Amino acid sequence: MKGRAFTADEVFDGWQLWPHAVVVVDEQGYILQFIAHPDDRQRREAVYFPGLLCPGFINVHCHTELSYLKDRIPRRTGLVDFILKLMEMRNDQAFSCDVKQQAISLADQQMQQEGIVAVGDIVNTLDSLPIKQSTPLHYHHFVECMGVPETLAQQRLSQALKLAAEWKTHTVFPATLTPHAPYSVSDTLLSYIASQHPSLISMHNQESEAENAWFVFGHGPMQRLYDSLGIAPHAAAGCGITSLRHVLPFFTMPPSPPATPPSLILVHNTFTPETDIAWAVTEFQNPIYWCLCPKANLYIEGRLPPVKALMAYASDMIVIGTDSLASNDTLSILEEMKCLQQHFPFIELESLLRWATWNGARALHCESWLGSFTPGKRPGVVHISAIDHRRFSASSNARRIA
Repeated sequence: MKGRAFTADEVFDGWQLWPHAVVVVDEQGYILQFIAHPDDRQRREAVYFPGLLCPGFINVHCHTELSYLKDRIPRRTGLVDFILKLMEMRNDQAFSCDVKQQAISLADQQMQQEGIVAVGDIVNTLDSLPIKQSTPLHYHHFVECMGVPETLAQQRLSQALKLAAEWKTHTVFPATLTPHAPYSVSDTLLSYIASQHPSLISMHNQESEAENAWFVFGHGPMQRLYDSLGIAPHAAAGCGITSLRHVLPFFTMPPSPPATPPSLILVHNTFTPETDIAWAVTEFQNPIYWCLCPKANLYIEGRLPPVKALMAYASDMIVIGTDSLASNDTLSILEEMKCLQQHFPFIELESLLRWATWNGARALHCESWLGSFTPGKRPGVVHISAIDHRRFSASSNARRIA
């Protein structure tokens, strides 16, 4: 058989599991053939792995530049205190550039070892640039904009545009502007970001109950965040609708031709009401992906998103991320899938794997070469061990084999 052939108890092709299928790759890792029903000779010629094989994982949401903050922020503080501690640590001069870059490099290596092949990475600085210039991973850089005072909107947009230009100049990876979160970006800045016609946006969404309370009622723990920062509160306070309903129309209104509305990745969704999910899915034509980062949700708020409702309305648009090492102890998509399986045992293995591969590749606009075992693609081949009746076990591990 031409090329290197691999088989396992089951092989996931990006969409479904096939018992004893064979995947054939060339020396560079490009898929030559996927054989769903191999004959005895084809199976004998393939290297067998106990467990399952799947395409490389897509980590749709990460902050690699925060990797130096691993184990630095207490768990379950709630979002407001987590943000305040994070900002305090980011301003701490004790963390040198070398310390930060060593942590980023280690995080990048660990993701490779865990079978991750592409990352949606939030960037506020150029701290990770040296690592990105030599990594085999594919990155989509989301250049984060934030600023609540309306008077700062033009300045913050200019700063973000400059940073995005630096990323595009010095790496081969795409870089698009994105708002941080509804509560941290003024309406003027949201309009400015939308006017740049980004093809892809990744925004933190309804990560805390306080976020919705602020937009609906105009009071709650968010007031303490604004007071601590010494800024006036977001002008949309008490507007009577949730944060998602306030923000989404900025990016779903038909833009001026020839631009098209952006794809949206909504991250966390920990406190997204089912009514908001239904509204977003039915009212807007934009591709809207819902990114789950369960371990980070447990780390910060001790709460998980409404997975059952998301599956009911948008199962084919769910993706998985790790968030940062400031709010997680691993950057492992397998560990995120294990967490989801533990807390939502009704989720089938095929669904978890699809969210982690094909859906993630679509979300980051890299499905033409990643996400499935389609001939001509180079998605990576990952072995997951210790599968028990189509469920991950505590000893399941992932490693890339091609």
